[in-house]
Amino acid sequence: MPDSFYFPVFTGLLTEEHVEKIGPALWEFLWLIAKTTKETTENGETIGIVLGGRPIKNVEIAESLGTSLRSTERNISRLKKYGYIDTKRTPYGNIFKVKNSKNSIKTEPSKMAELKKENRQIWIENRHFW
Repeated sequence: MPDSFYFPVFTGLLTEEHVEKIGPALWEFLWLIAKTTKETTENGETIGIVLGGRPIKNVEIAESLGTSLRSTERNISRLKKYGYIDTKRTPYGNIFKVKNSKNSIKTEPSKMAELKKENRQIWIENRHFW
């Protein structure tokens, strides 16, 4: 990623359950979250579409992260196994979908304002730890 930018990751991922399931696949998961460009709803669940549904080769993810293709493939399989992502294989790569996506917060100012207020309160309550 040439330019740095903000993207939301909720603290719910920091629970023991998710740490155990995601494990070493964290970086691939964050890459997919960061590359989510739109959201849809399927069966009542919000699904993030990665790069607009463009097929992505695993080697593209591996090169971007500076990891081996084998590690990236193993980590993508892990994310699929535990239900964090879905993929659809195409001749040109995989189409990735991130389950339970929360990227729409980028475009919903009311939710962002609510989160800022909540985070400010958490900081005030815990500032003595920093």
